[in-house]
Amino acid sequence: MKAATKKKKLGLPYGMLFIHIFHILEVDMTGEVREKSKDSKKYNKKTLRLMGFVQNDDGEWIGSSSIFPADSSHEPHLSQHEDSIAEIKKEPRKLGKNIEDMTTNMKTKFQDIKKLLVVHTKRFGALDKEMRGLKHQVNNSLHVASNVIQEIVDEFASTSAELQASVKSSAQDVVQATMDILVLYDLDGLAERV
Repeated sequence: MKAATKKKKLGLPYGMLFIHIFHILEVDMTGEVREKSKDSKKYNKKTLRLMGFVQNDDGEWIGSSSIFPADSSHEPHLSQHEDSIAEIKKEPRKLGKNIEDMTTNMKTKFQDIKKLLVVHTKRFGALDKEMRGLKHQVNNSLHVASNVIQEIVDEFASTSAELQASVKSSAQDVVQATMDILVLYDLDGLAERV
């Protein structure tokens, strides 16, 4: 593998490892298309040696001591792997249960959100209707108030003109009465000077 990682155009041989793991975990691979091996995907003695494997006296390829630690016995090592595989087989069930619980929880939450949306939609519709009614009432009140104010201004203007004419007339009457009194009593020719 070290040699394969140093060369840019070669891939690591993970496919064989994955297929073996999938078979151990009993992953359903129906429908998968099997590709015919290309020359670059074939592993020969040279490729295996480059990946650190050595051939024993029985002709089997095994990992060298640099890849796998040397064990006095393979049995504990295999039982350890079998225990790990058993744990790995339990994981999909646990994961499936967790996903099922999450899905149920999400469905419940979405139903709650839909109910809230319906309630809020109804409430906002009622609020919108109330706001339109209040706007109409305010507009009517403003129109009435505007008319009342305009009538008061008009009345004040006419009253003000009448008041001004009355004050002017009263002032002339006061001046005339004062002149009459002065003439009547003829106070030292004061009436003539005025």
